[in-house]
Amino acid sequence: MKKGILLISFWGLIVFSVIAQISDPFVYWLSPDAVSLIDERMTYTFVPVMVNFFIVFLLWRIRVSKSLFTFSLFINVIFSAFYFYYQFGDMGLGKFR
Repeated sequence: MKKGILLISFWGLIVFSVIAQISDPFVYWLSPDAVSLIDERMTYTFVPVMVNFFIVFLLWRIRVSKSLFTFSLFINVIFSAFYFYYQFGDMGLGKFR
């Protein structure tokens, strides 16, 4: 039961952060008084990924299989690296918009 709840939370936060990263209307819907879209987007992508690191730690604490733990950690590291690069890297948020 614990494993299922943690995995649903993990994937739910991943989906939420992906939608927040690619959708301007979603970010404006979450925060209608947003002054800076870049700051709001960082909040809605960086914070869920950091929470997911805590969820991965909890998965490790309840002794899930090593492959599930490794896969979850790998997915979270990939998404956090992608968000960090997309936010601060060469692409930037405003380059293609």
